[in-house]
Amino acid sequence: FQTEGGIGLLSSRLTLQGPVLKNRISFLASARRSYIDQVFRAVNKQDPSVPLLPYYFYDVNAKINYILSDRDRIYISAYKGDDVLKFKAGLNNSLFSFDFRLGNLTTTARWNHVFSPRIFSNLSFIYSQFRYDVQGTFIANSILLRSSIRDFGLKADFDHYLNPANHLRYGMSVVNHGFRPNVISSAGEISNAYKSKDVPLIPATESAVYVLNEHQLSPSIALNYGMRVSSAYSGHTFYSGLEPRLLANWSPSAKNVLKASYSRTLQYIHLVSSSSIALPTDLWYPVTDSVRPQKAHQAALGYERKLPGIKSSVNVETYWKQMQDLIEYREGAVLILNDNYEGELIRGKGEAYGCELLFVRSEGRLTGSAGYTL
Repeated sequence: FQTEGGIGLLSSRLTLQGPVLKNRISFLASARRSYIDQVFRAVNKQDPSVPLLPYYFYDVNAKINYILSDRDRIYISAYKGDDVLKFKAGLNNSLFSFDFRLGNLTTTARWNHVFSPRIFSNLSFIYSQFRYDVQGTFIANSILLRSSIRDFGLKADFDHYLNPANHLRYGMSVVNHGFRPNVISSAGEISNAYKSKDVPLIPATESAVYVLNEHQLSPSIALNYGMRVSSAYSGHTFYSGLEPRLLANWSPSAKNVLKASYSRTLQYIHLVSSSSIALPTDLWYPVTDSVRPQKAHQAALGYERKLPGIKSSVNVETYWKQMQDLIEYREGAVLILNDNYEGELIRGKGEAYGCELLFVRSEGRLTGSAGYTL
Protein backbone atom coordinates (compact mmCIF):
# COMPACT_ATOMS: atom_id res chain seq x y z
CA PHE A 1 0.00 0.00 0.00
CA GLN A 2 1.04 3.57 -0.65
CA THR A 3 -0.07 6.67 1.20
CA GLU A 4 0.54 10.22 0.05
CA GLY A 5 -0.73 13.48 1.46
CA GLY A 6 -0.08 17.14 1.88
CA ILE A 7 -1.01 19.92 4.29
CA GLY A 8 -1.15 23.44 2.96
CA LEU A 9 -2.12 26.83 4.28
CA LEU A 10 -5.63 26.66 2.79
CA SER A 11 -6.24 22.99 1.90
CA SER A 12 -5.07 19.44 2.56
CA ARG A 13 -5.15 16.21 0.58
CA LEU A 14 -4.73 12.48 1.16
CA THR A 15 -4.29 9.61 -1.34
CA LEU A 16 -4.33 5.87 -0.68
CA GLN A 17 -3.57 3.21 -3.28
CA GLY A 18 -2.61 -0.42 -3.39
CA PRO A 19 -3.58 -3.96 -4.39
CA VAL A 20 -6.75 -5.74 -3.27
CA LEU A 21 -5.91 -9.01 -5.02
CA LYS A 22 -2.34 -9.28 -6.24
CA ASN A 23 -1.97 -8.83 -10.01
CA ARG A 24 -5.77 -8.74 -10.40
CA ILE A 25 -7.46 -5.94 -8.46
CA SER A 26 -6.10 -2.59 -7.31
CA PHE A 27 -7.64 0.59 -5.92
CA LEU A 28 -6.95 4.31 -5.52
CA ALA A 29 -8.81 6.70 -3.23
CA SER A 30 -8.15 10.38 -2.63
CA ALA A 31 -9.81 13.23 -0.78
CA ARG A 32 -9.23 16.96 -0.51
CA ARG A 33 -10.74 19.76 1.55
CA SER A 34 -10.06 23.42 1.90
CA TYR A 35 -10.30 25.16 5.26
CA ILE A 36 -10.45 28.76 4.16
CA ASP A 37 -13.49 29.15 6.41
CA GLN A 38 -11.65 27.83 9.44
CA VAL A 39 -8.62 30.07 8.84
CA PHE A 40 -10.81 33.16 8.68
CA ARG A 41 -12.82 31.97 11.65
CA ALA A 42 -9.61 31.83 13.69
CA VAL A 43 -8.60 35.39 12.80
CA ASN A 44 -12.06 36.78 13.62
CA LYS A 45 -11.29 37.72 17.21
CA GLN A 46 -14.56 39.61 17.72
CA ASP A 47 -16.69 36.51 17.18
CA PRO A 48 -14.74 33.27 16.45
CA SER A 49 -18.02 31.42 15.85
CA VAL A 50 -18.61 33.43 12.66
CA PRO A 51 -16.02 33.02 9.85
CA LEU A 52 -15.15 36.14 7.85
CA LEU A 53 -15.15 34.06 4.66
CA PRO A 54 -17.64 31.18 5.17
CA TYR A 55 -16.60 29.21 2.08
CA TYR A 56 -14.97 25.82 1.56
CA PHE A 57 -14.82 23.04 -1.01
CA TYR A 58 -14.15 19.32 -0.90
CA ASP A 59 -13.90 16.45 -3.35
CA VAL A 60 -13.46 12.69 -3.17
CA ASN A 61 -12.15 10.33 -5.89
CA ALA A 62 -12.15 6.53 -5.99
CA LYS A 63 -10.93 4.09 -8.68
CA ILE A 64 -10.86 0.29 -8.98
CA ASN A 65 -8.99 -1.63 -11.70
CA TYR A 66 -9.86 -5.28 -12.27
CA ILE A 67 -7.90 -7.51 -14.69
CA LEU A 68 -10.35 -10.20 -15.80
CA SER A 69 -8.04 -11.83 -18.35
CA ASP A 70 -5.32 -11.00 -20.84
CA ARG A 71 -8.02 -9.52 -23.12
CA ASP A 72 -10.43 -7.94 -20.63
CA ARG A 73 -10.17 -5.27 -17.97
CA ILE A 74 -12.77 -3.44 -15.89
CA TYR A 75 -12.29 0.13 -14.65
CA ILE A 76 -14.68 1.72 -12.16
CA SER A 77 -14.31 5.32 -11.00
CA ALA A 78 -16.38 7.76 -8.93
CA TYR A 79 -16.12 11.44 -8.06
CA LYS A 80 -18.06 13.73 -5.74
CA GLY A 81 -17.34 17.36 -5.00
CA ASP A 82 -19.11 20.37 -3.51
CA ASP A 83 -18.51 24.09 -3.16
CA VAL A 84 -20.19 25.40 -0.02
CA LEU A 85 -20.91 28.95 1.11
CA LYS A 86 -22.93 29.24 4.32
CA PHE A 87 -23.25 31.47 7.35
CA LYS A 88 -25.59 32.37 10.20
CA ALA A 89 -26.28 35.65 11.94
CA GLY A 90 -28.29 37.14 14.75
CA LEU A 91 -28.77 36.19 18.37
CA ASN A 92 -27.19 32.77 18.91
CA ASN A 93 -27.00 32.50 15.09
CA SER A 94 -30.79 31.94 14.99
CA LEU A 95 -32.03 35.06 13.21
CA PHE A 96 -30.78 34.49 9.70
CA SER A 97 -28.96 31.73 7.80
CA PHE A 98 -27.82 31.28 4.21
CA ASP A 99 -26.55 28.10 2.54
CA PHE A 100 -25.36 27.81 -1.09
CA ARG A 101 -24.09 24.50 -2.48
CA LEU A 102 -22.83 23.72 -5.96
CA GLY A 103 -21.95 20.08 -6.55
CA ASN A 104 -21.10 17.32 -9.01
CA LEU A 105 -21.35 13.55 -8.77
CA THR A 106 -20.17 11.17 -11.49
CA THR A 107 -19.58 7.43 -11.79
CA THR A 108 -18.07 5.54 -14.73
CA ALA A 109 -17.74 1.82 -15.40
CA ARG A 110 -15.58 0.91 -18.43
CA TRP A 111 -14.89 -2.48 -19.99
CA ASN A 112 -11.79 -2.70 -22.16
CA HIS A 113 -11.66 -5.70 -24.53
CA VAL A 114 -8.87 -6.67 -26.96
CA PHE A 115 -10.21 -8.51 -30.01
CA SER A 116 -6.83 -8.81 -31.70
CA PRO A 117 -3.51 -6.95 -31.83
CA ARG A 118 -5.17 -4.52 -34.25
CA ILE A 119 -8.65 -4.07 -32.74
CA PHE A 120 -9.76 -3.17 -29.23
CA SER A 121 -12.84 -1.58 -27.73
CA ASN A 122 -14.06 0.39 -24.71
CA LEU A 123 -17.65 0.07 -23.51
CA SER A 124 -18.55 2.72 -20.92
CA PHE A 125 -21.58 3.35 -18.73
CA ILE A 126 -21.66 6.86 -17.25
CA TYR A 127 -23.85 8.43 -14.60
CA SER A 128 -23.50 12.08 -13.60
CA GLN A 129 -25.42 14.65 -11.64
CA PHE A 130 -25.02 18.40 -11.29
CA ARG A 131 -27.04 20.50 -8.90
CA TYR A 132 -27.08 23.75 -7.01
CA ASP A 133 -29.08 24.61 -3.88
CA VAL A 134 -29.72 28.07 -2.50
CA GLN A 135 -31.35 27.98 0.93
CA GLY A 136 -32.17 30.80 3.31
CA THR A 137 -34.05 31.19 6.58
CA PHE A 138 -35.21 34.34 8.38
CA ILE A 139 -36.98 33.96 11.72
CA ALA A 140 -39.99 31.74 10.80
CA ASN A 141 -39.50 31.93 7.04
CA SER A 142 -37.46 29.61 4.82
CA ILE A 143 -36.97 29.13 1.10
CA LEU A 144 -35.01 26.64 -0.99
CA LEU A 145 -34.20 27.09 -4.69
CA ARG A 146 -32.79 24.10 -6.55
CA SER A 147 -31.83 23.15 -10.10
CA SER A 148 -30.30 19.88 -11.22
CA ILE A 149 -29.24 17.82 -14.22
CA ARG A 150 -29.07 14.03 -14.23
CA ASP A 151 -27.39 12.05 -17.03
CA PHE A 152 -27.27 8.35 -17.94
CA GLY A 153 -24.86 7.60 -20.78
CA LEU A 154 -23.65 4.61 -22.78
CA LYS A 155 -20.60 4.74 -25.09
CA ALA A 156 -18.95 2.17 -27.34
CA ASP A 157 -15.60 3.15 -28.88
CA PHE A 158 -13.44 1.02 -31.19
CA ASP A 159 -9.82 1.44 -32.28
CA HIS A 160 -8.85 -0.39 -35.46
CA TYR A 161 -5.30 -0.31 -36.82
CA LEU A 162 -5.90 -1.14 -40.48
CA ASN A 163 -2.23 -0.83 -41.42
CA PRO A 164 0.78 1.30 -40.40
CA ALA A 165 -0.67 4.26 -42.32
CA ASN A 166 -4.31 4.14 -41.14
CA HIS A 167 -5.70 4.21 -37.60
CA LEU A 168 -9.50 4.01 -37.69
CA ARG A 169 -11.71 5.07 -34.77
CA TYR A 170 -15.47 4.56 -34.72
CA GLY A 171 -18.27 4.21 -32.23
CA MET A 172 -21.58 5.41 -30.87
CA SER A 173 -23.03 7.11 -27.81
CA VAL A 174 -26.43 7.66 -26.20
CA VAL A 175 -27.06 10.06 -23.31
CA ASN A 176 -30.36 10.57 -21.53
CA HIS A 177 -30.60 13.93 -19.75
CA GLY A 178 -33.04 14.86 -17.03
CA PHE A 179 -33.42 18.58 -16.29
CA ARG A 180 -35.20 19.87 -13.22
CA PRO A 181 -34.83 23.69 -13.09
CA ASN A 182 -36.22 26.20 -10.61
CA VAL A 183 -37.58 23.88 -7.90
CA ILE A 184 -38.95 25.95 -5.00
CA SER A 185 -39.71 24.90 -1.43
CA SER A 186 -40.91 27.61 0.95
CA ALA A 187 -42.43 27.92 4.42
CA GLY A 188 -43.77 30.79 6.48
CA GLU A 189 -45.10 34.12 5.23
CA ILE A 190 -42.64 34.09 2.34
CA SER A 191 -44.64 31.24 0.81
CA ASN A 192 -47.36 33.77 -0.06
CA ALA A 193 -44.97 35.37 -2.56
CA TYR A 194 -43.00 32.27 -3.57
CA LYS A 195 -45.17 29.18 -3.44
CA SER A 196 -43.59 25.74 -3.27
CA LYS A 197 -43.49 23.86 -6.56
CA ASP A 198 -41.91 20.65 -7.75
CA VAL A 199 -40.96 21.10 -11.40
CA PRO A 200 -41.49 17.92 -13.46
CA LEU A 201 -38.45 16.30 -14.98
CA ILE A 202 -37.65 17.59 -18.49
CA PRO A 203 -36.19 14.66 -20.47
CA ALA A 204 -33.91 14.87 -23.50
CA THR A 205 -31.90 12.23 -25.32
CA GLU A 206 -28.77 12.78 -27.40
CA SER A 207 -27.22 10.14 -29.65
CA ALA A 208 -24.35 10.01 -32.13
CA VAL A 209 -22.33 7.69 -34.33
CA TYR A 210 -18.90 8.61 -35.65
CA VAL A 211 -15.96 7.42 -37.71
CA LEU A 212 -12.49 9.01 -37.76
CA ASN A 213 -9.32 8.03 -39.58
CA GLU A 214 -5.74 9.08 -38.91
CA HIS A 215 -4.06 8.70 -42.28
CA GLN A 216 -0.31 9.06 -42.82
CA LEU A 217 -0.21 9.76 -46.55
CA SER A 218 3.56 10.13 -46.65
CA PRO A 219 6.41 10.88 -44.24
CA SER A 220 5.62 14.58 -44.57
CA ILE A 221 1.78 14.62 -44.95
CA ALA A 222 -0.74 13.47 -42.33
CA LEU A 223 -4.53 13.72 -42.48
CA ASN A 224 -7.15 13.33 -39.78
CA TYR A 225 -10.67 13.20 -41.24
CA GLY A 226 -14.03 11.92 -40.15
CA MET A 227 -17.77 12.37 -39.81
CA ARG A 228 -20.10 12.45 -36.82
CA VAL A 229 -23.88 12.11 -37.18
CA SER A 230 -25.64 13.49 -34.10
CA SER A 231 -29.24 13.88 -33.03
CA ALA A 232 -31.37 14.98 -30.10
CA TYR A 233 -34.94 14.25 -29.05
CA SER A 234 -36.70 16.42 -26.50
CA GLY A 235 -40.45 16.38 -25.93
CA HIS A 236 -41.96 16.24 -29.42
CA THR A 237 -38.91 17.83 -31.05
CA PHE A 238 -36.25 15.99 -33.04
CA TYR A 239 -33.08 17.49 -34.50
CA SER A 240 -30.15 15.88 -36.30
CA GLY A 241 -27.16 16.93 -38.35
CA LEU A 242 -23.78 16.12 -39.83
CA GLU A 243 -20.53 17.16 -38.16
CA PRO A 244 -17.57 16.71 -40.54
CA ARG A 245 -14.00 17.46 -39.54
CA LEU A 246 -10.66 17.60 -41.33
CA LEU A 247 -7.12 18.24 -40.11
CA ALA A 248 -4.08 18.30 -42.39
CA ASN A 249 -0.40 18.57 -41.41
CA TRP A 250 2.41 19.11 -43.90
CA SER A 251 6.07 19.02 -42.86
CA PRO A 252 8.18 20.33 -45.76
CA SER A 253 11.24 19.92 -43.53
CA ALA A 254 12.14 18.62 -40.10
CA LYS A 255 11.86 22.10 -38.58
CA ASN A 256 8.70 23.38 -40.27
CA VAL A 257 5.06 22.25 -40.02
CA LEU A 258 2.01 23.75 -41.72
CA LYS A 259 -1.45 22.96 -40.31
CA ALA A 260 -4.99 23.49 -41.58
CA SER A 261 -8.29 22.35 -40.09
CA TYR A 262 -12.07 22.64 -40.49
CA SER A 263 -14.95 21.38 -38.36
CA ARG A 264 -18.71 21.78 -38.04
CA THR A 265 -20.34 21.22 -34.65
CA LEU A 266 -23.87 21.17 -33.23
CA GLN A 267 -24.82 21.73 -29.60
CA TYR A 268 -28.16 20.45 -28.32
CA ILE A 269 -27.83 21.50 -24.68
CA HIS A 270 -27.64 25.23 -23.97
CA LEU A 271 -26.21 27.19 -21.08
CA VAL A 272 -28.68 30.04 -20.58
CA SER A 273 -26.81 32.91 -18.97
CA SER A 274 -26.51 36.67 -18.97
CA SER A 275 -23.53 38.47 -20.48
CA SER A 276 -23.95 41.33 -18.01
CA ILE A 277 -24.30 39.29 -14.80
CA ALA A 278 -22.20 36.25 -13.89
CA LEU A 279 -24.20 33.93 -11.66
CA PRO A 280 -23.40 30.44 -10.38
CA THR A 281 -27.10 29.73 -10.94
CA ASP A 282 -26.89 29.83 -14.76
CA LEU A 283 -29.19 27.13 -16.12
CA TRP A 284 -28.85 24.38 -18.71
CA TYR A 285 -31.79 23.61 -21.00
CA PRO A 286 -32.30 21.23 -23.94
CA VAL A 287 -33.46 22.17 -27.42
CA THR A 288 -37.19 22.81 -27.91
CA ASP A 289 -39.55 23.74 -30.74
CA SER A 290 -38.39 27.35 -30.56
CA VAL A 291 -34.82 26.88 -29.27
CA ARG A 292 -32.85 25.27 -32.06
CA PRO A 293 -29.42 23.60 -31.82
CA GLN A 294 -26.46 25.95 -31.87
CA LYS A 295 -24.28 25.46 -34.95
CA ALA A 296 -20.70 26.47 -35.59
CA HIS A 297 -18.23 26.34 -38.48
CA GLN A 298 -14.58 26.73 -37.53
CA ALA A 299 -11.47 26.90 -39.70
CA ALA A 300 -7.85 27.39 -38.63
CA LEU A 301 -4.49 27.79 -40.33
CA GLY A 302 -1.21 27.46 -38.44
CA TYR A 303 2.55 27.31 -38.73
CA GLU A 304 5.04 25.69 -36.34
CA ARG A 305 8.78 26.37 -36.33
CA LYS A 306 10.90 23.98 -34.29
CA LEU A 307 14.02 25.34 -32.64
CA PRO A 308 16.10 22.27 -31.69
CA GLY A 309 19.05 24.40 -30.61
CA ILE A 310 17.09 25.63 -27.58
CA LYS A 311 14.70 22.66 -27.42
CA SER A 312 11.71 24.86 -28.17
CA SER A 313 9.09 25.67 -30.79
CA VAL A 314 7.12 28.69 -31.97
CA ASN A 315 3.50 28.34 -33.13
CA VAL A 316 1.39 30.89 -34.98
CA GLU A 317 -2.27 30.10 -35.68
CA THR A 318 -5.16 32.10 -37.11
CA TYR A 319 -8.76 31.00 -36.69
CA TRP A 320 -12.25 31.95 -37.82
CA LYS A 321 -15.52 30.76 -36.32
CA GLN A 322 -19.09 31.40 -37.46
CA MET A 323 -21.97 30.60 -35.10
CA GLN A 324 -25.74 30.39 -35.62
CA ASP A 325 -28.76 30.14 -33.31
CA LEU A 326 -26.94 31.61 -30.31
CA ILE A 327 -29.18 32.39 -27.35
CA GLU A 328 -28.88 34.76 -24.42
CA TYR A 329 -31.15 36.39 -21.88
CA ARG A 330 -32.51 39.72 -23.04
CA GLU A 331 -31.58 42.84 -21.08
CA GLY A 332 -33.56 43.10 -17.87
CA ALA A 333 -34.63 39.46 -17.94
CA VAL A 334 -35.66 37.67 -14.76
CA LEU A 335 -32.89 35.16 -14.17
CA ILE A 336 -34.24 33.31 -11.14
CA LEU A 337 -37.66 31.79 -10.37
CA ASN A 338 -38.66 31.98 -14.02
CA ASP A 339 -40.38 29.05 -15.71
CA ASN A 340 -40.99 30.78 -19.03
CA TYR A 341 -37.31 31.15 -19.83
CA GLU A 342 -37.90 30.94 -23.59
CA GLY A 343 -39.82 34.22 -23.46
CA GLU A 344 -36.77 35.90 -21.95
CA LEU A 345 -34.34 34.84 -24.68
CA ILE A 346 -32.90 36.63 -27.65
CA ARG A 347 -31.38 34.76 -30.57
CA GLY A 348 -28.72 35.71 -33.06
CA LYS A 349 -25.55 34.93 -34.94
CA GLY A 350 -21.94 35.28 -33.94
CA GLU A 351 -18.48 35.48 -35.44
CA ALA A 352 -15.05 35.14 -33.89
CA TYR A 353 -11.59 35.39 -35.40
CA GLY A 354 -8.09 36.04 -34.23
CA CYS A 355 -4.47 35.03 -34.11
CA GLU A 356 -2.56 33.13 -31.43
CA LEU A 357 1.22 33.13 -30.87
CA LEU A 358 2.68 30.43 -28.61
CA PHE A 359 6.27 29.72 -27.52
CA VAL A 360 6.87 26.30 -25.92
CA ARG A 361 9.92 24.79 -24.26
CA SER A 362 9.20 21.18 -23.28
CA GLU A 363 12.70 19.80 -22.62
CA GLY A 364 15.59 20.70 -20.37
CA ARG A 365 15.79 21.89 -16.79
CA LEU A 366 13.56 24.90 -17.52
CA THR A 367 10.25 24.17 -19.28
CA GLY A 368 7.16 26.25 -19.88
CA SER A 369 5.17 28.22 -22.41
CA ALA A 370 4.21 31.80 -23.19
CA GLY A 371 1.37 32.89 -25.43
CA TYR A 372 -0.30 35.97 -26.83
CA THR A 373 -3.76 36.19 -28.44
CA LEU A 374 -5.11 38.89 -30.71
